[in-house]
Amino acid sequence: MSFLAGTEEKDKGKKELNSPEKEERLSLLEKAFEAFRIKNEKCYQILKMQYYDKFKMSKIADLVGLSNSRSAITQANKCRGKLYNLMNEAV
Repeated sequence: MSFLAGTEEKDKGKKELNSPEKEERLSLLEKAFEAFRIKNEKCYQILKMQYYDKFKMSKIADLVGLSNSRSAITQANKCRGKLYNLMNEAV
Protein backbone atom coordinates (compact mmCIF):
# COMPACT_ATOMS: atom_id res chain seq x y z
CA MET A 1 0.00 0.00 0.00
CA SER A 2 1.29 3.42 -0.90
CA PHE A 3 1.95 6.05 1.75
CA LEU A 4 -0.13 8.50 -0.25
CA ALA A 5 -3.05 6.15 -0.88
CA GLY A 6 -6.34 7.94 -0.44
CA THR A 7 -5.04 11.39 -1.32
CA GLU A 8 -7.42 11.56 -4.28
CA GLU A 9 -10.36 11.57 -1.87
CA LYS A 10 -8.94 14.54 0.02
CA ASP A 11 -8.40 16.49 -3.22
CA LYS A 12 -12.07 16.50 -4.31
CA GLY A 13 -12.49 20.22 -3.62
CA LYS A 14 -9.35 21.13 -5.51
CA LYS A 15 -8.88 21.66 -9.23
CA GLU A 16 -9.32 18.32 -10.96
CA LEU A 17 -6.28 17.03 -12.81
CA ASN A 18 -6.64 14.62 -15.66
CA SER A 19 -5.60 11.08 -14.88
CA PRO A 20 -2.04 11.15 -16.36
CA GLU A 21 -1.27 14.41 -14.54
CA LYS A 22 -2.63 13.03 -11.29
CA GLU A 23 -0.63 9.82 -11.65
CA GLU A 24 2.55 11.75 -12.41
CA ARG A 25 2.05 14.03 -9.40
CA LEU A 26 1.37 11.07 -7.14
CA SER A 27 4.47 9.34 -8.44
CA LEU A 28 6.60 12.42 -7.73
CA LEU A 29 5.22 12.67 -4.20
CA GLU A 30 5.88 8.99 -3.53
CA LYS A 31 9.47 9.36 -4.76
CA ALA A 32 9.94 12.43 -2.58
CA PHE A 33 8.58 10.59 0.44
CA GLU A 34 10.89 7.64 -0.20
CA ALA A 35 13.85 10.04 -0.45
CA PHE A 36 12.76 11.60 2.85
CA ARG A 37 12.61 8.17 4.48
CA ILE A 38 16.11 7.28 3.30
CA LYS A 39 17.78 10.64 4.09
CA ASN A 40 15.93 11.31 7.35
CA GLU A 41 15.53 7.91 9.02
CA LYS A 42 15.11 9.36 12.52
CA CYS A 43 12.47 11.82 11.30
CA TYR A 44 10.69 9.06 9.44
CA GLN A 45 10.62 6.92 12.58
CA ILE A 46 9.36 9.78 14.75
CA LEU A 47 6.52 10.65 12.37
CA LYS A 48 5.64 6.99 11.83
CA MET A 49 5.43 6.37 15.58
CA GLN A 50 3.38 9.54 16.08
CA TYR A 51 0.86 9.09 13.26
CA TYR A 52 0.71 5.38 12.45
CA ASP A 53 1.61 3.72 15.74
CA LYS A 54 -0.17 6.44 17.78
CA PHE A 55 2.58 6.44 20.43
CA LYS A 56 2.66 9.12 23.08
CA MET A 57 5.47 11.62 22.67
CA SER A 58 7.09 10.48 25.92
CA LYS A 59 7.39 6.95 24.53
CA ILE A 60 8.76 8.27 21.22
CA ALA A 61 11.34 10.30 23.16
CA ASP A 62 12.47 7.17 25.00
CA LEU A 63 12.65 5.08 21.83
CA VAL A 64 14.71 7.56 19.79
CA GLY A 65 16.92 8.77 22.63
CA LEU A 66 15.50 12.23 23.27
CA SER A 67 15.49 13.68 26.78
CA ASN A 68 11.73 14.23 27.17
CA SER A 69 8.38 14.53 25.40
CA ARG A 70 8.90 18.26 24.74
CA SER A 71 12.08 17.42 22.81
CA ALA A 72 10.15 14.81 20.83
CA ILE A 73 7.43 17.36 20.00
CA THR A 74 10.04 19.87 18.84
CA GLN A 75 11.80 17.23 16.75
CA ALA A 76 8.49 16.07 15.21
CA ASN A 77 7.69 19.67 14.24
CA LYS A 78 11.08 20.01 12.54
CA CYS A 79 10.55 16.69 10.77
CA ARG A 80 7.15 17.74 9.48
CA GLY A 81 8.74 20.92 8.16
CA LYS A 82 11.40 18.93 6.32
CA LEU A 83 8.79 16.61 4.82
CA TYR A 84 6.56 19.53 3.83
CA ASN A 85 9.43 21.32 2.08
CA LEU A 86 10.52 18.18 0.28
CA MET A 87 6.98 17.46 -0.93
CA ASN A 88 6.53 21.04 -2.16
CA GLU A 89 9.79 20.84 -4.09
CA ALA A 90 8.61 17.62 -5.72
CA VAL A 91 5.45 19.06 -7.27
